[in-house]
Amino acid sequence: MKKILLTALLVPAMALAQTYPSPTFNSITLQTPLPSSSGGTGTSSVTGTGSAVLSNSPTLVSPALGTPSAVVLTNGTGLPVAGLTGLGAGVATSLGAAVTGSGGSVLSTSPTIASPTVTGSFTATGLVTLADHATQAANTVIANATGSAASPTAFAVPSCSSATSALQWTSGTGFTCNTGSAPLASPTFTGTVTIPSGASITGYLTTASAASTYAPLASPVFTGTPSLPTGTTGVTQTAGNSSTALATTAFVGSAITGISTSTFGTLYLAWFNSLPTTLPASAGVLWNNGGVLSKS
Repeated sequence: MKKILLTALLVPAMALAQTYPSPTFNSITLQTPLPSSSGGTGTSSVTGTGSAVLSNSPTLVSPALGTPSAVVLTNGTGLPVAGLTGLGAGVATSLGAAVTGSGGSVLSTSPTIASPTVTGSFTATGLVTLADHATQAANTVIANATGSAASPTAFAVPSCSSATSALQWTSGTGFTCNTGSAPLASPTFTGTVTIPSGASITGYLTTASAASTYAPLASPVFTGTPSLPTGTTGVTQTAGNSSTALATTAFVGSAITGISTSTFGTLYLAWFNSLPTTLPASAGVLWNNGGVLSKS
């Protein structure tokens, strides 16, 4: 009995010590799935294809992660910008565009931008001060001297410091120095001076006062006792003119030379008969002294 019991105990041990060939199974069904530590999925079902994924540095090909509660994308590449959500209008488009320059991102409130290059146009109303303009040469202004809209350029301002100089702006040229101007104080005019209508000139006659004070050059009418300066040349009247026109010495001489003896006698007799016939009270007066020309 003891021998039978001993044999029964030794037979399994002998069987376990033997070496068996590796079996090949076409299909095997596990009652309990292998755990992850043994190369299994640890679950009763799988998705996708390929090898089992372990925790350290796995390589996944096109996985669908769903919506993870947390994910770290350090060293991630190929991020599709178009798939990002929750961004403001135009942000995804700007993220997908090429960048220029260097430095950090610029936000909308009080950014500091170093040496930007701006192409096209932009609006900066009230933001560009005089101190923000580029340094220009001395005595220079920035202006557009063309006859149409154009970018401004720098123009040198010429020196016009003399009393007869004035700064003048010419379209298409800019500033020039006009040296033919008259000073405001004591100007000296040449040529024909034209005074604007309605202008007030202190110390000079106006048209109205001149008309009532001075005679015109053409056909003047004098009043009172006019006096002509010595050497004044007048217009000699035609011979035989018996009007009230003024007679020049040439007219009188011609009239005397051309008088006939009979006419002279008639005139002399008429003149002689017009003389007083009594001795005048004043000395040096001609009178008809009984038919004889006498002087008192």
